[in-house]
Amino acid sequence: SLESQEATVLYLPYVITLDEIVNQIEVAGFKAVVKSKPRQLKLSASEVERLLSAPKQTAVSSPEEKISEQSTDSTITTLLQVTGMHCKSCVVNIQDNISKLPGVSSVVVSLENRQALIHHNPKQISLVELQKAIEALPPGNFKAMLSTSPEPSFHQPLVSVADIHIEGMTCGSCVQSIEGMISQKKGVRSAQVSLANHQGTFEYDPLVTTPEELRVAIEDMGFDAFLP
Repeated sequence: SLESQEATVLYLPYVITLDEIVNQIEVAGFKAVVKSKPRQLKLSASEVERLLSAPKQTAVSSPEEKISEQSTDSTITTLLQVTGMHCKSCVVNIQDNISKLPGVSSVVVSLENRQALIHHNPKQISLVELQKAIEALPPGNFKAMLSTSPEPSFHQPLVSVADIHIEGMTCGSCVQSIEGMISQKKGVRSAQVSLANHQGTFEYDPLVTTPEELRVAIEDMGFDAFLP
């Protein structure tokens, strides 16, 4: 149960111990504490047979096996352009926190090139999730976008650009509100809004969202938005 943060486990004590169950949960990356003492249940022969076969079907891989699966099966290399970094502590901040995410095997950040080279398993963590994780780090000034540097092994999603005319903006706060809200939408890679030109330029994945959806989202914020 996600709501109560609890798990009720039915098991055979002569096949696996309570401590082993707790250890397996912790191997999966979670903290587990026994809440109540085990109680005995009477099971039919068929139920016992089903439980005996269950460990083979649902066995948890060891950390070494997981690392091997990631490195040999589906690990890819993604190069992100990261803005908002000012010093070495920003580099350490990103490297330390992003390397702890599930599916991430290594992170190398360059302050000079404003880039982050990340080896990760896309089945466990996607490009969008990596971007959001970097941008969520304190102090909240980082912006992450897929780099345009040519590299055959990099994961390159489709990218399109939408120009949207926006009326009703009165100050810089309006600009920041639109950029902040639209950049968080699924499929949006970057959002740049000009108060003087009454225009927003948005990079997006056409497989995930459309210019019309972006226009409607801006209008939902209380502005008038028009596609050229």
